[in-house]
Amino acid sequence: MKRELDPMRIAAFELLKKHLGDRKKKTPHEILEIGIGDGANLQYYPENSSLTALDMNASFETYLKDNLKKHPQVQYKRKVIAMAENMVGVEDSSLDVVVCTYVLCSANYVPSVLKEVKRVLKPGGKFLFVEHVAYPTSDWNYLIQCLTAPLWRTYFCGCNLNRKNGEEIKRTGFSNVEYETKYNKKVWVYIRPQIVGIATK
Repeated sequence: MKRELDPMRIAAFELLKKHLGDRKKKTPHEILEIGIGDGANLQYYPENSSLTALDMNASFETYLKDNLKKHPQVQYKRKVIAMAENMVGVEDSSLDVVVCTYVLCSANYVPSVLKEVKRVLKPGGKFLFVEHVAYPTSDWNYLIQCLTAPLWRTYFCGCNLNRKNGEEIKRTGFSNVEYETKYNKKVWVYIRPQIVGIATK
């Protein structure tokens, strides 16, 4: 479903571009992407990006390096093999941006991930996120999500349909959180509500 999800990624990185403004034209943007996989977001990265790639699957790097060849604006700094809940080896207050797209749905414990994100960001750093989330509880589609969730989690590698990650991000203690809920009609009804936003440390 990559093609169907691309508009959400584009919207997110346009938001990041607006927040970054003209900062750091002479020095690289230090960016960490968690759950990077093969690098589906690379084409949207800003110019002069220095990438730290975090994934729990060590085999991701072969695919990522192939994709990086197409995106010269991204300098590959290093890989980190770790769970997002415990980013061992990523220093405190060391990053300008943390990117997270369609990862929190399958995290073991979302508050731990967000605590780590906040830890590794510099003061004023940006947490860019795109996630599918639960429908409002008043919407009958929320009931469909809840009924489908156990089977979905089994067949889609631990993905949770009915998490309220926007609210979870707001509870983390960022200085500012802004996001918009969009209903992507090009994807299955189960994952149609999606949030696109940015949080500032």
